[in-house]
Amino acid sequence: LATFPKSGTTWCQYLVWGIHNLQAVEGGRMPPVQDLLTKHFPYIDLLGTSSTLADRPPPRFIKTHLPAEVLHRPSGAKYVACLRNPFDVAVSFFHMRYGRRHLTHLPPDYGFDHFLDELLSAGMVGGNPFQHARAWYDRSKGHDDVLVVYYEVLKKEPRKVVLELAKFLNADAAARLETERGLLERLLEQTSIERLRELTGGAENFAEGDFSRQHPTAALFRKGVVGDWRSLFDRDQERRFREAYDVALAGTEMHDLWAEYVAPST
Repeated sequence: LATFPKSGTTWCQYLVWGIHNLQAVEGGRMPPVQDLLTKHFPYIDLLGTSSTLADRPPPRFIKTHLPAEVLHRPSGAKYVACLRNPFDVAVSFFHMRYGRRHLTHLPPDYGFDHFLDELLSAGMVGGNPFQHARAWYDRSKGHDDVLVVYYEVLKKEPRKVVLELAKFLNADAAARLETERGLLERLLEQTSIERLRELTGGAENFAEGDFSRQHPTAALFRKGVVGDWRSLFDRDQERRFREAYDVALAGTEMHDLWAEYVAPST
């Protein structure tokens, strides 16, 4: 599973895990976030591959924020790239980063302007959200081992997208989800934002790589909505960000798809 930070990563991890563990889904036995990210679906950027994959039987699930161009493509592997419009990514990522400022030692006057400067200069993990999304989008074209999932479409049409995801990953699971009454609804219920908040269990910082878990001040699941970017961007910030956004993504399917969600402020 490949995402830029704050693009629906943990939500998609639970969906992928649930598709392969439908019996647990039926019984409401979803793993806590801490277990998901260490035992079931490790974050290889932080933990590496030798300790997370070597002794695991297939299917093996891994999470990464790395850009497409740096990842090796082993035969038989499948990639799910969850892409979210970069405006909402920026706001969600800022809230997470600012909420953990005591861990990252940000300057006292650190604000959204500072954050955007870092983001636009590709000073974050995985580059910037435009480059990251474009690389995975380009990689999906002409390759049947990559499935692009758009966060906004997943929010709007969860049943349709989850079935597409299941058909891509596990045909048997897809057949069950299509034919067994109530099973798809159960999976959606067990991966709702309310349920995921229950499963977090105070591991918010751990889930993003802070092993101390001493300061759970920045919620892993803050709002989980589309369009919250308008709550923080001012006109000048929007102009700067939109210029970079249009240069990187113009002419792509995602630029058209996101148009309604990132329309200029009036």
